[in-house]
Amino acid sequence: ARGLDGMMWHWVFAAALAALSPQEERQAIGAVRRPMCEAIVDEMHIEIAKHTLRKDGEDDVWETVPAICLAIVQNYTLVRTAPPSRGWLLDKR
Repeated sequence: ARGLDGMMWHWVFAAALAALSPQEERQAIGAVRRPMCEAIVDEMHIEIAKHTLRKDGEDDVWETVPAICLAIVQNYTLVRTAPPSRGWLLDKR
């Protein structure tokens, strides 16, 4: 069964992951886990600064999660590297 973390990754990169076998999907997710977390933190910082969300507290920050997910989908692409390595990268557009 796929955990919450795996479900989030699958949702964000549904088109890229759709054609992969379960093993390839796990490899792709494992390869970009850290870059994805860094991208989420970067996008969260941008949203917080853009809308001055600190002034009203933590609730405003949590309400930006959909905007952060949208920014990830719009600004990042899951890319397969060329042979011989055939790894995965998270590419910022």
